[in-house]
Amino acid sequence: LFHTTTTTTTTTTTTTAAAAATTTATTTATTTATTTTSTAAATTTTTTTTTTTTTTTTTIYFHHRMGRELYLFIAEPL
Repeated sequence: LFHTTTTTTTTTTTTTAAAAATTTATTTATTTATTTTSTAAATTTTTTTTTTTTTTTTTIYFHHRMGRELYLFIAEPL
């Protein structure tokens, strides 16, 4: 009997210049597959679990004089 686990983590961070609005999105997907093989002598069970986590962080920086206008621009679609 043996157990194999594979974990993949991907983190993406986008940064540009001087201080402000940050958006973070995280997606996690887990897949598990189990296979059982029987012979006259023994039974072998193999379980494979794959977990993929993707975190994306986007930060928008702006000059302090543009701050109010940029916040209004970001908030309007909401």
